[in-house]
Amino acid sequence: MPAETLAANANYALYSAMVVYTLAFLAFTLHLASRAPHRAASRALAGRAAVEPVEQSAELVGASAAAGRGAGGPVGGVSLPASQAHPAPGHRSTTGVQEQGGGTSVASRQRGSIGLVLTYLATLLLVASVVMRGVAVSRPPWGNMFEFATAAAAAVGAVYSALARRNRWEWLGAFVVGPVLLVLGLALTVLYTEAGELMPALKSYWLGIHVSVAFVSVAFFTIACAVGLLYLVLRRREEKPPARPGFLESLPTAAHRERTAYSLNVVGSIL
Repeated sequence: MPAETLAANANYALYSAMVVYTLAFLAFTLHLASRAPHRAASRALAGRAAVEPVEQSAELVGASAAAGRGAGGPVGGVSLPASQAHPAPGHRSTTGVQEQGGGTSVASRQRGSIGLVLTYLATLLLVASVVMRGVAVSRPPWGNMFEFATAAAAAVGAVYSALARRNRWEWLGAFVVGPVLLVLGLALTVLYTEAGELMPALKSYWLGIHVSVAFVSVAFFTIACAVGLLYLVLRRREEKPPARPGFLESLPTAAHRERTAYSLNVVGSIL
């Protein structure tokens, strides 16, 4: 296939990737929007579960010691009902769900899964665009800022796709796909360069090694940045809870986000 045709097809694949990434961003946004009501319900259930033992303890103050032992024994001077002292098999604490970031509704999970599938497809299109660009110019396709930006965006999509399914990171999708779309838009409107030869100073085998490692590290730092910003927001909201919970209250805790950001930054720093 002629180099001009390959370069044109690379651009078409890039445009297609942007369209699919936009659909993925919308799916992830709907996923986040549908988490908030479910979280509010979980918090209400957890609040009732915390209040009920206190109300029931007032009725059990005058109970006999034998009755208290039969109901599970006194705990901290207050007798607990048998259903709470010995939960039924399969019982799941609502507070445990809350510590893990709360549950999600079926609709929310479906939208998150759709967002992930669209992200996989968009990333494949973007990787195909980078590969066709490289074949068209017969060199590693990151010899200028346009090529570096598209290759780095492809790396971000690939790293996120590899980690998202394993770690259930649908909640992070909008905060990763959004920056990828912005970078691709900037690459097309400001940084675009026609396919061509390298300048003499860049004709070295180190180009393929150094720059490829650089944009993989960019991928880890980009995801770590998104997680780190969420950590700062979550930490403040945990210190000063809002009057009306939103989708942020459905995310894992700030401490968990901090550990995730630290792990991603370690990998990026080594690279």
